[in-house]
Amino acid sequence: MFQKLVLPLILAAVILAGVRSVVQPFTITTQSMAPSLKEGDRVIIESLYKYREQAPQRFDLLAVIPPYVEGKAYKPKTDLTTKAANLLGLPGMKPEPLYIRRVIAVPGEQVEVRKDIGVLIDGRLLEEAAFTTGKPSTSTEVITVPQGHYFVLPDHRNTYAGSDLWGPVGEDRIIGKLSYRWGYFHIDPIEHPLVVYAAEKVEFNDRGVKALEENKFQEAIALFNKALKIDRDYDVARDNLSIAYNNYAIHLRIKPEAAIDKLHKALYIDPDNELTRKNLNKLLKESGVDAEDGKKRADLGERAFKEGRLLDALVEFREAARLMEDNAVSARIEQLQGKDLFPEK
Repeated sequence: MFQKLVLPLILAAVILAGVRSVVQPFTITTQSMAPSLKEGDRVIIESLYKYREQAPQRFDLLAVIPPYVEGKAYKPKTDLTTKAANLLGLPGMKPEPLYIRRVIAVPGEQVEVRKDIGVLIDGRLLEEAAFTTGKPSTSTEVITVPQGHYFVLPDHRNTYAGSDLWGPVGEDRIIGKLSYRWGYFHIDPIEHPLVVYAAEKVEFNDRGVKALEENKFQEAIALFNKALKIDRDYDVARDNLSIAYNNYAIHLRIKPEAAIDKLHKALYIDPDNELTRKNLNKLLKESGVDAEDGKKRADLGERAFKEGRLLDALVEFREAARLMEDNAVSARIEQLQGKDLFPEK
């Protein structure tokens, strides 16, 4: 009886505990990490980094045992029942509570949260547009993160608690890093944002402006795109990128197809730019196309669509819609405008 029933169960439990000691599945149960992770997302927590002696880095996502639960101080439990529940994760067992939080500052750094501004690391404003919404609603004093501790925050800053209320979290409370998001038919690595500061996007934009003034259009476009990769909503860089494409098109007028391509990109970024529209219409006219004929513009859009040039297609369909009412054109716009067609070169 022991060999047939009990021993296999013991072996299964040992194997399960061994596996879960380094990797374990976890389901997100709150909106604390929205928009990065949503309630119901399935992730993998791994602790292999501890054995590789790789300390958590800024912007890593960690599973931590929180210092406070429902407003009350919480101390990690050491009894065998809880430890078994943590390892096995079987139904009916009660493991420790786990919160998912993002590393904002590492040991030795000074961190400060400023209301309506953001988080400063050693006096430099952190760029967090890639994973947070809104600015902090409260401030903290400057905190120096002790050795063996990490300053962690939720992405959904103003609704959920983090080190701004708890203080830095010790390594003894860190269960592991979130490495993958998974589903029934896929497993994808969780991408971390670039470690950048707000000043860096401004620097990229300023360097792009200088390159644009020197007619170094490709360099300017690359720099404005670097700024926008840090913050897609950085309107100054977006406007400058549209101008760069427009000016590049003027430079390429002897090559109409290349120039029209650049004007399409400029008008995609800034659909209300009348100067770009005027330049595009003039080039189309020189190419033998009546730019004020909605049917002709719709035909250009359809041709681009069939050739897989979706950005060009969307711009031409939008221009056609400005000139005439057509259900087929409206359907194409609706089909395309939900896609991310933002140009990067």
